[in-house]
Amino acid sequence: MSKESSRQLWRLRSFPEGKRNCYKISVTRASKYLIRTTFLYGNYDGRNMLPQFDLLLGPNHWATVTINDESGQYHKEIIHVPSMDYVQICLVDTGNGTPFITAIEFRTLNNDTYVTQFGSLQLYNYLRCDLGSNTTHRYPVDVYDRYWYSRSSWNACNFRENWKPLSASISDYSLNENDYKPGATIMSTAVEPQNDSAPLVIRWEPQQETDQFYVYMHFTEIQVLTTNQTR
Repeated sequence: MSKESSRQLWRLRSFPEGKRNCYKISVTRASKYLIRTTFLYGNYDGRNMLPQFDLLLGPNHWATVTINDESGQYHKEIIHVPSMDYVQICLVDTGNGTPFITAIEFRTLNNDTYVTQFGSLQLYNYLRCDLGSNTTHRYPVDVYDRYWYSRSSWNACNFRENWKPLSASISDYSLNENDYKPGATIMSTAVEPQNDSAPLVIRWEPQQETDQFYVYMHFTEIQVLTTNQTR
């Protein structure tokens, strides 16, 4: 990440007083937003005390923020359709260190994407991986400014399978994109099993047995096939 693109990480705001502190942010009601909060501790207070605190969207628990590395960036993402013309993002002191926040970002999404079966207005991001890549991408590679992590940049995207990376040069003009618009750079890398007859397995362990997941998978052919070949 360039120095310019990380400018938003240069400062943070902490909340040493009060149990619950909130931001009230104006939005367009009924629009679909990707909301991302970023936390970079950096030992800003000189105390070397890694905090843990709760993050709320309105009155609802969004996530528990646990800082395990003072120089690490921690992101929490949610897709939300607000029912009012504002949203509240709150940080709650749970007695495990002073809450803080480094950045809050809002990105508008296509209303036809990330639609849930039950009409839920919220989807929490569990992980988003660019398989086959060694680089993390966001805007301008992704027009929605989603983070796409590589297997090497984020341990959760390393599924510890015996895979072979593939890559090709794909232009934006040649890519037949859907409404999710993953972008040509992201779609130009892929993986396949080292053994052609082996399955390609993507697995993870949910934190709670009752957790439910929506999985969005993107495919494009990046190898030249002969006229009688299909994949």
